[in-house]
Amino acid sequence: MISVERAKKIIASPEMITVTYNGEKVFLEKIHEKKDTVIVNYLDHPENKAEVLVRDLTEITH
Repeated sequence: MISVERAKKIIASPEMITVTYNGEKVFLEKIHEKKDTVIVNYLDHPENKAEVLVRDLTEITH
């Protein structure tokens, strides 16, 4: 589970941080703080975007 604050740091980071949503790798695009959601792009299907709850994201640490 990722917090809104952590999602902001991931977006601002120059490093590639692996994040998944329902087991699929995603790129965090934009946060909507009032709704606790984030717009994500699926890495395997970049044409697909979704607005998802921040808490439903998982950060993968190595």
